[in-house]
Amino acid sequence: MDKDSRLFARRQSRTRLDPLHIPPLDTTEPVRYVPENLCHINLHHIQRSLNDDENEGQELFQNFLRDQIKQEPAIAVNDVVFERLSGYSNDLWAEDGLALQLQANHFMTTRQRKHVKESSAEVDLSMNHEQFEAYLSQHFFKERSRGKGILALFFLCSDIAIRALGESLELYEKYLRWSLLFIKTSVSLWVHQQGGWPAVLKTPVHPIIKLCLWVAVSAIALFTLIRLNKWKVSGVPT
Repeated sequence: MDKDSRLFARRQSRTRLDPLHIPPLDTTEPVRYVPENLCHINLHHIQRSLNDDENEGQELFQNFLRDQIKQEPAIAVNDVVFERLSGYSNDLWAEDGLALQLQANHFMTTRQRKHVKESSAEVDLSMNHEQFEAYLSQHFFKERSRGKGILALFFLCSDIAIRALGESLELYEKYLRWSLLFIKTSVSLWVHQQGGWPAVLKTPVHPIIKLCLWVAVSAIALFTLIRLNKWKVSGVPT
């Protein structure tokens, strides 16, 4: 083998490396803490879905509180209160809200609801934020073990907020703000780890999905029936 042939062979045998691409450093993206047991999941998926659960959780509670305030005729409520507790951002969250309300209607007939009402009446409305957060944490994790943590917490926070509203609008807004913060920072993370609000509330399948499933099953049944009729007429499977 001559010199040129050996040089060509050496070049052909070399491993070709792909060019190195260094992404630009973007310091505008906020840094979010990801729990250790969730680190195996794509970070961007965690950021989006956890943020959705946080926002939905706050809307669920605000609309839940609105319904509870409406059931308190003894409290004079101005339009400002209801304007801050109005509606859902989308239909899917509204369906979760309906599932929550149906469960709440049943929960109201239980002894546990009576216990929550009694507990809220004993709360000292002069407590600070740290004391309130510790109180909610203890109550939530205790009731969560019984399978009714979300309902018990929402009723507890609503009862306290309504008591505060009877004192002053300023006190009410303080406890509403603290309740929403606890739901966002503590409750929604647990909900997200369970699969999201629809999974925790066991929201029924969306009507559109039910319709699609019904159409698909009907189409398969009709197609099978037609093929069976053809087979009976011809005597030969089609």
